[in-house]
Amino acid sequence: MNFHWMEVYLSVLDTGSFAAAARREYMTQPAVSMAISALEKEMNQTLLYRHAGQRGRIQPTPEGMVFAEFARKTLAEYGRLKDSFAIGPDEKPLIVGSSPTPASSVLPVLMSSYRATRPQCQVQVKAFRGKELRNGLRNGEYDCVVTGIESMTQSDDLREEVFFQDPMVLICASTFRDASPITLKQLRKLPLIIRHLDCFTMELLVRELAKNKVRLEDMNVVLEVYGNLDVLNQVSMGYGVGFVVRSSLDGRRDFDKFNIIPVRGLKLAREIRIVYQAEKENLQTLRSFVQFARGTEWREGKYSFNTLPGAAYPGN
Repeated sequence: MNFHWMEVYLSVLDTGSFAAAARREYMTQPAVSMAISALEKEMNQTLLYRHAGQRGRIQPTPEGMVFAEFARKTLAEYGRLKDSFAIGPDEKPLIVGSSPTPASSVLPVLMSSYRATRPQCQVQVKAFRGKELRNGLRNGEYDCVVTGIESMTQSDDLREEVFFQDPMVLICASTFRDASPITLKQLRKLPLIIRHLDCFTMELLVRELAKNKVRLEDMNVVLEVYGNLDVLNQVSMGYGVGFVVRSSLDGRRDFDKFNIIPVRGLKLAREIRIVYQAEKENLQTLRSFVQFARGTEWREGKYSFNTLPGAAYPGN
């Protein structure tokens, strides 16, 4: 069986469309269709529901769900075997640069699992300001970077792999108020704790508010802090409400002390991506790390929401 067909099939499931899978795999859409058709022919089963003019996410058939589980396990085992043959003790460490938020909430889970299953792969993580990471990548400071900051321009010299959905959600202390959905008008009256305006997550919030014709100046901002953890700490003490990345809640022992408050009409979608230089895409340790990050093995049982890219948005 062709392992690449499996990867393409899982990309279609993860992204929800043939077009998105084609972009992820750096293929044409017809090539993706051909790979899926070849796979279905070999399995003698229809693996995906497809309809003319389909607009929603492509869904697997019951047989497709069984095959998806088989494909993920098979590719994981194949990756471990391939790494054991290709990566020796003298292999140079993979240097991963990361912006601060994923470095504190996502990478610890990813890296601990990767190191446990790939003990021969040496990886070093360096956290740095997110907006400067891509320049560091081009200057050779990192082999790849992990960031939630979108690139504003397309670049032929860089590859980007979205691997984790980590939206921003509004939280409050459970003693402050309940988790009932609110409107933007109600949000404007709540004491709001924000991060520094130079932060990308704040840029995302300002942009989404503007879509609803609301300015940050219209909000009841009571405190400005530096990082995601600072917002969590201030909210936990009951000083107000604040927006944080969803993954940061799952790693806290006091998770039950917070309520997530859905805000009608406000969807703060945020995706974490791995970015690397196109000229390094055949580096075995890098390929191994990217494939592992895209998989499900390391995230199973670690998060209370669907972290796969394109999954239904949690909270609203």
